[in-house]
Amino acid sequence: MDQVSGSRRVVRGIGVAVGALIIVAAGVYTPLVLSVDTPATTPRLLPTQTDAAMAPVPLPESGSSAVRLNGTVLADAGDTAPRPIAGAAKVVTALVVLDAFPLDAGAPGPSIPIGAVEDQRFRQMRDELGYRTVPVVAGQVWSQRETLQAALLSSSNNHAEMLAIWAFGSVDQYLAKARAWLDEHKFDDTTVVDPTGISPENLSTAIDLVRLTEQAFADPIIAEILQDSSVRTTSGTHVENTTAYLADEGVTALSRSYTDASAITLLFGLEVPIGDSTVMLYGTILGSPSYPTLKEDLAALVQSAVQNITELPLLAEGDPVAVYETEWGDTARVVAAESVTTVGWTGATIDAEVTLEPIPPTRAGTRVGSAVYQLASGEQTVRLVLDTALDGPDPFWLLTHPFAFNEG
Repeated sequence: MDQVSGSRRVVRGIGVAVGALIIVAAGVYTPLVLSVDTPATTPRLLPTQTDAAMAPVPLPESGSSAVRLNGTVLADAGDTAPRPIAGAAKVVTALVVLDAFPLDAGAPGPSIPIGAVEDQRFRQMRDELGYRTVPVVAGQVWSQRETLQAALLSSSNNHAEMLAIWAFGSVDQYLAKARAWLDEHKFDDTTVVDPTGISPENLSTAIDLVRLTEQAFADPIIAEILQDSSVRTTSGTHVENTTAYLADEGVTALSRSYTDASAITLLFGLEVPIGDSTVMLYGTILGSPSYPTLKEDLAALVQSAVQNITELPLLAEGDPVAVYETEWGDTARVVAAESVTTVGWTGATIDAEVTLEPIPPTRAGTRVGSAVYQLASGEQTVRLVLDTALDGPDPFWLLTHPFAFNEG
């Protein structure tokens, strides 16, 4: 009997000891686990939602062409290799000269005297070579603005050459400046060998030229000049805008020219009404075989642009962009805090640069990042917030996952 009682006392003692150890372990384990710092959760971007494919942009089947909207190439078609550009080279001349000799709005600029050399060169171009010209006479004085007007509005070859020589001293010195300017502005596929575009070795692509067109329209002096239907110079010479084309359709032609090597080349801007304002679509058509073809192709593009250039939603308030998903099963979506729209082509998508950081448990409505759009009107930033709270793990989950946060 004493032996049995002793055994029971031993068992009870062991039980008490084990229980005490469990109590002590629990007293240490529980606060230790519950005090572990909750790590930050990394977001997962959600796929972009697209409702419809982009509406087709009708571009010519022949030659090469491109259109630009919102500071980016919207579409291009045809040959991608550089090809002769005819009078589009005069746009390079104008931009290079204005870069070196800028004009104030409405100002005539410096005087360019006409001597025997300029008189003789005009007559040679007109009578011997059959180039497009505007008359000059020895003893006249043209202003820089008037010379630009003749070169751009009438595509006058003698004035483009005269302007380059006046600005830089010689054609060769102009070409050196032009090459440097083209390199600086990253027109990598454009080559000019004269100020006029007469040589078939003046080359470019539709994509380079559509960006050149946009840059030219952004120059306030060129933009002013293109509004003129005709000009009477101080010397009495009439300069007619022979470059204009389909002006009644909203087209402003920057350069319209023809050579045997290039066929018809057109650089233009199209003003499209959007509500109470307008937006410009820039375009280039190189190598059009005839004016009836050019008119048909351009009219189709104009009609499509009027139908398809519209206000586009980029993000609507509440649109989901990303989601935070925790190890313990909690989730919170990242949504746009405000709506943002832009003008674009029906169905076109504009990608944003989304910046989000890993976050700890965070309350609803907290800003967790941004979506940045690069638009023609400037950079547009949209705040991104949590639509619900991202909660931390509950005690039960922590107690049953003691090693979840101990990796590394």
